[in-house]
Amino acid sequence: MLLTFDIGNTVVHIGVFDGDSLVTTLRLSTDTRRLADEYGAMTTNLIHWKGIDPSRITGACMCS
Repeated sequence: MLLTFDIGNTVVHIGVFDGDSLVTTLRLSTDTRRLADEYGAMTTNLIHWKGIDPSRITGACMCS
């Protein structure tokens, strides 16, 4: 599975792909006061909440 991030000025769009299929999407507000660890914890928890096992994610990509 591939974890993708599109980092914008107001929203971070997150997608999880299994091969060519988009499994789920998430959105987080962009906040410069948040630490990287906070974004990591929120992303992991939200992915798990959506029913996806985070240990199945083998790659990631980002753009802004």
